[in-house]
Amino acid sequence: MRQLLNDYPDLPPGRVVTLGTPHQGSYVARRFDNNLVGRVLLGHSRGVLTEQDHGWSLDRELGVIAGSRSVGVGLLVPGLAKPNDGTVAVVETRLEGMSDHLVLVTTHMGLLGSAEAAAQCCHFLKNGDFFHDSDTP
Repeated sequence: MRQLLNDYPDLPPGRVVTLGTPHQGSYVARRFDNNLVGRVLLGHSRGVLTEQDHGWSLDRELGVIAGSRSVGVGLLVPGLAKPNDGTVAVVETRLEGMSDHLVLVTTHMGLLGSAEAAAQCCHFLKNGDFFHDSDTP
């Protein structure tokens, strides 16, 4: 998303939401990157998954959603920080300059099919923040 917005700065204004994105780089990807099979599995995503982002500097609000149900490939990789979504640690999803951060009890892939994640994305895109448990409807 960052590359798209940098390459096409004339895109219409709007907000951005990421789901389970390892903005701080992925511990699991770095571990996979240590061997040939892992590098093949990572393919062209190697650099983007293993390097740390240095903050959100684009003129758009950024909402970040992470998962905390630890079921996934991360079970095969000892040392993945907790809480995590089974693939990406919650701490890896944080990014300096983000507008809001939310953790849902779901797996990494579960974020894609989660009705709650979809509702939270809509709320953020309309309002610039997520609906947190402490908020009242």
